[in-house]
Amino acid sequence: MNLNWISTPLAIYGSVALSLMAILFLSLTFKREVSAVRRNVEKSHDTAAADLHEMQACIKRLQEKVTEIGDRPMQESTPLNAGRRLQALRMHRRGESVETIAAALKTPRNEVELLVKVVALTEQQSGSPAG
Repeated sequence: MNLNWISTPLAIYGSVALSLMAILFLSLTFKREVSAVRRNVEKSHDTAAADLHEMQACIKRLQEKVTEIGDRPMQESTPLNAGRRLQALRMHRRGESVETIAAALKTPRNEVELLVKVVALTEQQSGSPAG
């Protein structure tokens, strides 16, 4: 095997030139890929910043709604006095629903339900023989 051609200056300069061209190509390719990654990161950052701004605006609107709801006066419910109790029981005996009775008398539904249950229990106890 004859390796004398390696020692000639033209072969040495040619191999150095090819190596430099390969290094230049690789560095340019690397630079292009780095710039593409940088653009993607900036785009993602901008998107995340826009999403964050939108979420902050939504949180602000929700806080305003919460304070608005908190500032509203509570819906006044009138207690069931004797007259209202009688009216509720009459309505119940006519077959009207608890929700309808509560809406008509402007009282909470659970108060009307309790009244109906208490009256049903007292009627049941008074109807059964005492032992």
